[in-house]
Amino acid sequence: MNTKIKKLRKENNLTQKDMGDLYDISKSAYNKKEKGKANFTLEDVKRTKEIFNLTDEEVIKIFLT
Repeated sequence: MNTKIKKLRKENNLTQKDMGDLYDISKSAYNKKEKGKANFTLEDVKRTKEIFNLTDEEVIKIFLT
């Protein structure tokens, strides 16, 4: 999952700081999530879907596989 989120972020030319801002968390808190040292919450999953305009199927592929 973490590599998929990172790939998605980079494909959209976003920095970890940008992502932290979008999730309303610090860059370091986002970094921990991306590296798997902290978990994405359900709210994070919903926000990811909105930020990247993902389908439910795409969200499942990112977060559950």
